Amino acid sequence: MLCCLVGVANLSVTYAYDDNVDYGPPHNPLHFPVSGPESFTEPTQMSDSDSETFKLKDLIGTSINGMLDSSCGGYCITGVCAHWKWGFSLTKGAYIYTIVSPRLRHALPELLISAYDEVGEEPLKEWRDSFGRVIATANTGAGSLLGLVGGLQGGRADPLKQGQHQTVSFKEVDVIGHPLSILPDLINEGASPSMSGYQAPDFSRLANVAPNPVDEDTKSELDNSGIGFDPAKLKIPTMADVMETIKQKLIAAIRAFEVIEQIEAVLGAVQTIKKVKENVNKALVTFEATSMSAVAASGWGIIGNPNFRAPKLFCSTDIKPFQPYYLSFADAFWWRSGYPLTDGPLSGTDHSKTVINPFSSDTLPQVGSATKTITSEVWGNMYPRDGSLNQSHDAKTASILAWRGLDVLKTAVASGHRVGVRLPSSIEGGKWQMIFPEVKSCRADPYYPQGSDLKIDSLKPSSHGGYAWNYYRRYECCSNTSGHKIGEAPMPKICLSLGNILSGIEEDRAAYQRYLIKQQEDYDRSQGGE
Repeated sequence: MLCCLVGVANLSVTYAYDDNVDYGPPHNPLHFPVSGPESFTEPTQMSDSDSETFKLKDLIGTSINGMLDSSCGGYCITGVCAHWKWGFSLTKGAYIYTIVSPRLRHALPELLISAYDEVGEEPLKEWRDSFGRVIATANTGAGSLLGLVGGLQGGRADPLKQGQHQTVSFKEVDVIGHPLSILPDLINEGASPSMSGYQAPDFSRLANVAPNPVDEDTKSELDNSGIGFDPAKLKIPTMADVMETIKQKLIAAIRAFEVIEQIEAVLGAVQTIKKVKENVNKALVTFEATSMSAVAASGWGIIGNPNFRAPKLFCSTDIKPFQPYYLSFADAFWWRSGYPLTDGPLSGTDHSKTVINPFSSDTLPQVGSATKTITSEVWGNMYPRDGSLNQSHDAKTASILAWRGLDVLKTAVASGHRVGVRLPSSIEGGKWQMIFPEVKSCRADPYYPQGSDLKIDSLKPSSHGGYAWNYYRRYECCSNTSGHKIGEAPMPKICLSLGNILSGIEEDRAAYQRYLIKQQEDYDRSQGGE
């Protein structure tokens, strides 16, 4: 029988541990199988680029650094959780024991959002080379079914001629599952990644958008605006034939992409994750003693013998890596129609009153008042949520359209009025980080304000029209979720320093290089002695 004493102030509680009793899974603070340092490669981080595409390995490196950066959420231990479970032994019969675990808070890049000029020209190289080529062949066919000349392409502002004229620009938008959304399944104890169940975008609930009557207020405002609107003269296509054509191509594209091979690129970045694990383990040395003190102070200890466990390094997510959640080309009818069809009275998501209000506050940035709408820099409006914008700055155009695309996914796709894959869970409250053609800090939306030097633009236009953002969601969860939850106790948070993690990687690399040099020297000496 092993006893340990935990004291808090004047309170001391004795917990008894029986070596012959099964307290659940073995103590394994952070499950992560690691081998020799030769198997680890530090992922390359992207920098400002004038290229047409970026590579997956650079995306992974940039995203890992972003998820550990405090502007995106950081990685912290914020408290202690307690759960109870039933146990059984031949000597004691049924009994209850307590599992104590840290409460984690971190950001996870869940979505990769891209804006680009034409179908098949996605900026992520690996995605373009396989997936993009397949869906490009579906584009022309779908366009002919919709009666659009030249497929479903649009125009764009020339990024090299910013500010010379105002023009209506057009871009495609993709929202796909971020490759690092698989980290919890790769690293957490007992988890295993599932590479099945990928879906092609479709109407999630309805194949048709039923004509809704135009309310009198909207009709009056439309008439007063000079636009006018007669729903009797308009026929919304069912899109059944269009979507059937697109779905078959999308399924072929998903298969062609070979997700399994791309996940291997994520595994190449585990040196950074290994250092996260090591830093968390160091923090848990202090945390474990403190958490047991919290258990004693809270009275949880009377439920049974506490067993400290930390099986998760990351909170779970149900976002699937590389799952295409929203593709504007699949949502072609609405993405290219414009108001009064898109977000008009017949769309199922009528935002007419906002669209025709010149002082509406649905702007990026959010200005909050009619006065500020006039006096502030405004890049564009949320509605109508189509792919066109009267904005001559290519990067600002892309930002607005990416913002619209995500909102379509969160609202119109979820309600069944637009084409996409319904998100498994809410993604509200996330942060945006532009990563291509330049890497920026995280913000609540894709707006980057103008700096004090007005000669330097807030965003760099892409030379080839492609842009990409990480969308981070901040999670907070108990490392252990097994058993019945008793409660939580806050603690002074312990946050990992990105600088310390990167320094640790450099130390690992230097130590391994010294090891290789010594191995070579030993070999040379052995050869010289023969």
